[in-house]
Amino acid sequence: MDTGSITFSVAIAGLAIMVPYVWHFLHPANLSNCFTCSLFFLTLISTCHGVGRKDCSGGLTFFKLGYALGLITLLGAFVMKWPELSIDQAESRGNVAGILQALGQHLWHSEHTLLACSAISRLVLVSDDHKDAVASTGGITRLLDAMARHRGLAQVQAMASSALGTLARQDSTNKARIIEGKGLVRIINAMRDHQAKEVQEAGCMALSSIAFGDNENRIAIWEAGGVERIIHAMRMYPSHGGLQAQACAALRSLAANDHFKAVIVQAGGIELVTEALRAHDGFTPLVESACWALRNLAGIENNRALIAEAGVIELLISTVMPGHENHPAIVAQAAGALRNLAVNSDDNKRRIAASGVCHPPNTTPTNARTHARTLTRSLARTHTHARTHARTRTHARTHARTHARTHARTHARTHARTHTYHSHQEASDARTHTTTHTYHSHQEASDG
Repeated sequence: MDTGSITFSVAIAGLAIMVPYVWHFLHPANLSNCFTCSLFFLTLISTCHGVGRKDCSGGLTFFKLGYALGLITLLGAFVMKWPELSIDQAESRGNVAGILQALGQHLWHSEHTLLACSAISRLVLVSDDHKDAVASTGGITRLLDAMARHRGLAQVQAMASSALGTLARQDSTNKARIIEGKGLVRIINAMRDHQAKEVQEAGCMALSSIAFGDNENRIAIWEAGGVERIIHAMRMYPSHGGLQAQACAALRSLAANDHFKAVIVQAGGIELVTEALRAHDGFTPLVESACWALRNLAGIENNRALIAEAGVIELLISTVMPGHENHPAIVAQAAGALRNLAVNSDDNKRRIAASGVCHPPNTTPTNARTHARTLTRSLARTHTHARTHARTRTHARTHARTHARTHARTHARTHARTHTYHSHQEASDARTHTTTHTYHSHQEASDG
């Protein structure tokens, strides 16, 4: 076997082994397929080269060399696939530490990173124990590193954002870790860089969890441009109920701050939430989040007229509350929204009364019945005030008419008495004058 043949064989083997690696980095795919193709490619070339030689021993030598290099290639494929197998096994066993270890060791590899982020996002949804394990073993930092390393891959961004959102839900410690690790910026950048629905939905969910119950985080989200990204996501995917539900939940969390109530309204939030509620009135998570968002937005007086003009009162009373009377949380939020809309607004109270207030059944929770009773009492006070005011106006008119009549009769009697007095006086004067004239006449006669 000459030196040229050996050199040719080594070159072919090297090319066959490098093809799947180069191809995988240019276009991420399933590594097993790449290495299988490489095996056939290597075996075919080596066998053809061996058979092409005139001496059989040379052909057999190259044939054996082809299979030997093919086995080496398969071994390489197994080594490359081993992290994927270890991640799958770790997820099936709930081994969070094993997944995070694989993620740290193979962070450079996009497919392994995606598998690890996906596994973490699924596990943290299963139980709080997995959430605690991820947070305590540095999982938040690993997820943020994956987002920074693979910023151009939408699937990695979506899975990591989803996992961060679940970790931040009602956990102030994890929220602080995400903020400290610049996770808020990475989530908003992912929503800005990728228009994919999965990235937008996961981003809205993460922002909702981070903003809920934390005013400082709300301010940080606003300063990073989070409100604009949420509004943009709602405008991009109006027909996707899941994304709309997460976006409404994010606006609900942000609208707990009075300043952001005005910011959301200026950005068109009332119209978008109302449209989502109309388009997906049968999707329970969205309906609850939308009613809650409208309830918070109605917390300031300037927004109440705008919400009423959008037709929210009629929508809540005629569609939402009757259609979800078996969902106490929705009834409670809808009643709370109506209650806030009725505060210091006689116009909204009249609109609510005209639409017909829907009283929740006795099976609803206490807060729903409380909201409804508060609203009913408010409307009753409005009606009582209106009736009292009407009675007062009627009394005033009656009093005015009575006073006018009494004054007219009194004036007429006084005038009649005065006229009679003057008549008697004139008659007395006339008698006096007649008597005087008669006296003078007699006196003149006596003198004559």
